[in-house]
Amino acid sequence: MRITNKIMKFIVELFSASFVLIIGIVIGLIAGLIFKSTAIGIFTFFGSFLSYVLFIWIRQIYWKITKTGDYEVKDKEE
Repeated sequence: MRITNKIMKFIVELFSASFVLIIGIVIGLIAGLIFKSTAIGIFTFFGSFLSYVLFIWIRQIYWKITKTGDYEVKDKEE
C-alpha cells in the first residue's frame, strides 16, 4: 500500500469520527435550545453518543457470532 493511500485512509477515518461527534453536538444543541436547558442538551449529547457506541458494540458482537462482518478470517476451512 502506498503512503498516499494510507494518508487518505487516515483522513477519511478522522473525518467520519469527527462527523459523528459534530452531529451529536448539533443534536444536543438543538435539544438544549428547544427545552431552554443546558443540562438537557448535555444529557442528549452524551445519550446520543452512548447509543451510537452501544450500536457499534452490538453490531460487532453480532458479526462475531455469525462469522460475518468487517474482520478477516485467517483460518479458512475448505
